[in-house]
Amino acid sequence: LKAVPAPAVERPSVVLPMSRPAKVGATPPVIDRLLRAATLAGASSVHLTTGTRPMARINGQIRPLDAEPVTAQDIEKFLDARGIASDDVWEGDVADVGRIRCMPVKDYRGPALTVHLVPPGLLTADHLGLSEPVQALTHAADGLVLIAGRRASGKSTLVNAFIDVINRTRYDYVITVEARVAYVHDAQHSI
Repeated sequence: LKAVPAPAVERPSVVLPMSRPAKVGATPPVIDRLLRAATLAGASSVHLTTGTRPMARINGQIRPLDAEPVTAQDIEKFLDARGIASDDVWEGDVADVGRIRCMPVKDYRGPALTVHLVPPGLLTADHLGLSEPVQALTHAADGLVLIAGRRASGKSTLVNAFIDVINRTRYDYVITVEARVAYVHDAQHSI
């Protein structure tokens, strides 16, 4: 048997533009770049106010970042891209930055934004250099441990170091009361 060739079908030609769409390889929005720079500098938070230079909290001190003042449009574009309402606290992940918590506000200059940068990974009690008497609080069977302090003083980091010790050493339930969840723990020995 001999195969009969199929008749040639004329196909319309397709014309493709030589340039790529704007999204591919586009420069990240201003605030995303600021957050990446602040993360590399070891900042724990970034403070953005319309018309002023961006500021970052590094080693407990607020310092200006080497960047131009942000505009109202920069802040609004960042909020809109993530569906954040101007009066809502939002938590999520940003590429090359990690987990963040955003608190937008408005003042007489326009929109403003405070972004807390949640450190990647969990700092353990050993990483924090917690003494044995302090770590012993995690072994108490009854009672209440209250951790208080000023803003950005390490309360969440300490709570989560305690949870890590409990999770690795006890078979128990752990309940925390937090305004926002910063760290997520996988169940090891505790739930």
